Amino acid sequence: MAKRRIRIDMKELEGAFELSCDSCHYYLDTETGNVLMVSEDASNTIETFFEESEIKDQDVKTEFEKWLAESDLHNWQQQAAREALQVELGYGSRVISVPDQDSHEDYRDMERFVGTVPEGHLRDMLLLALDGRGAFRRFKDVLYRYPEDQKRWYAFKAERLHKRMMDWLEEQDIELID
Repeated sequence: MAKRRIRIDMKELEGAFELSCDSCHYYLDTETGNVLMVSEDASNTIETFFEESEIKDQDVKTEFEKWLAESDLHNWQQQAAREALQVELGYGSRVISVPDQDSHEDYRDMERFVGTVPEGHLRDMLLLALDGRGAFRRFKDVLYRYPEDQKRWYAFKAERLHKRMMDWLEEQDIELID
């Protein structure tokens, strides 16, 4: 299969990879490179539209715009619903799901980072922070007291995230256009 070459705002994709939300999900439009967020509310709006409409062979987008014009939704809600419809109509062909944040992978990143810290007090504190519930908060709290290592952590974390994103794009046969 030939790679799809698209331009993607990597900051937007990074946000989609990092943000974890029970009531929303992120998608990538493989034709435009746009990152789309679909909230539970927007999904419900689309569901209501299909329940209330008896669309047969008409243009779904045109009918949806008519339906939106008659709705009492705010402009921002209408825009969110348009993105949700775009996902609904293009899912599996041009729209793909961005993977959800993996807390296990984030935890492994913290473990890997600790492996880069020289033996001593900071390393001992970070190892203690990783033990049990609340590890993410404790880890950040420890690093807060060590600004240079905190900067190093954020650079390390950004590098790991970038690698995950690039691996995912490779799996999807997507090549970035600069």
